[in-house]
Amino acid sequence: MPNRRRCWTLHYPVEFHIDVLPAIPDPDAAPTGILLTDKKLTRWLPSDPVAYADWFRQRMATELLQRKTALAAEMRKSIEQVPDWQVKTTLQQLVQVLKVHRDLHFLDDFEDRPPSILITTLAAYAYDGGGDLLDVVAHMADHIESSAAGPRVTSPVSDENFADKWSEYPQREQKFRSWLDKVSIDLAEAASTSGMRSVTARLGESFGSERVTKAAARIGVETRELREAGRLGVVGAAATLSTAAAASRIPKHGFYGAPGR
Repeated sequence: MPNRRRCWTLHYPVEFHIDVLPAIPDPDAAPTGILLTDKKLTRWLPSDPVAYADWFRQRMATELLQRKTALAAEMRKSIEQVPDWQVKTTLQQLVQVLKVHRDLHFLDDFEDRPPSILITTLAAYAYDGGGDLLDVVAHMADHIESSAAGPRVTSPVSDENFADKWSEYPQREQKFRSWLDKVSIDLAEAASTSGMRSVTARLGESFGSERVTKAAARIGVETRELREAGRLGVVGAAATLSTAAAASRIPKHGFYGAPGR
């Protein structure tokens, strides 16, 4: 793996490496601000990962509370008994989806692969507290700013520019925008595909067949367990699966489709 501009890679004899990013406290951004190294610059760069994490959590706070409240009701627990890690917001799911798609799309183009912090920041800016993945992806590029010094994706908590390499390597912005278009196409086609087998095959083309097959199998197991526990039902004219209390319950299945006893 090549050395990065900010990370210092320590290689070990047994095909093992560690990326180290030296940092010192930033006296002008106490208490959590830090200053980072950059091998091509003669000055330290500002950053604040602690404040960034707080900002990211705040962006999804409303949906996180809604999902925790719904899960607590299903589990018949108080919301305080449901830890944050037990639910995932649309924003968290989107970042995971984008990073997996990115890794495969840029598998043979590591140098121009967009960094995770750039993807995460644009996704969080475009996220409006809910919605679906397609809607957020469609608005990510809207938050790429133009300046006299070149493109900017400004950190929400410092003056850090997560697109600072694009001025030096303009093809990276072009490839990033083309990749976002590809993500939108892949997600839209999967959303318009019917049947678990067809959806799995379509998503496997973009996210890796093994990973998608395992996810589909897990969904099948979870759906069966919810049905057998009497917690799965359908709502609306389209008979959408739901665990909501108002949903019409699906009976347990027996052999040959007969209701279980």
